Amino acid sequence: MAKTDPRQHGLFAASFIAGYAARIAEQDISAFVPASLLGPAGLLDDADNRYPAFHIVRQLSNLARQSVVESCSEDQTKILSLACRDSVGRRTVILSNITSDLLTVTVDPGSPKSALTIMMIDEDSFPGIRVAKEPTVGKHQHELLLKPYAVALLHYNV
Repeated sequence: MAKTDPRQHGLFAASFIAGYAARIAEQDISAFVPASLLGPAGLLDDADNRYPAFHIVRQLSNLARQSVVESCSEDQTKILSLACRDSVGRRTVILSNITSDLLTVTVDPGSPKSALTIMMIDEDSFPGIRVAKEPTVGKHQHELLLKPYAVALLHYNV
């Protein structure tokens, strides 16, 4: 194993962590520590700048103690998904493109009364996070372009 891996500071690590969390979410695991805070495998550099994986770990920590709900992509060799529901019924879905390909994903907008906000971690937001689509209500489907190793965060507000 390499002492340092340059992929740790890029989109690959963010996608890997999101995908790994999706795989273990339905297991009886009490803790998941995907990275250190600082250092070669850290979420921050020496000047406290955030790497893309930081944003994924922050989102995952926000999902702690929420109920995992069933979600599945059509091709789990390309897209992995994790869905959770909070105590008032709001859902969050994390979609991770675990390939080096540009992929199109069709997502369920939820109920006609729910608003969907989509945040994206990809090469256009690097190293941060951006709003990919403003909140929308009542649309039938959304198509997302997931760039290589991109992660989409879908927040459904009831």
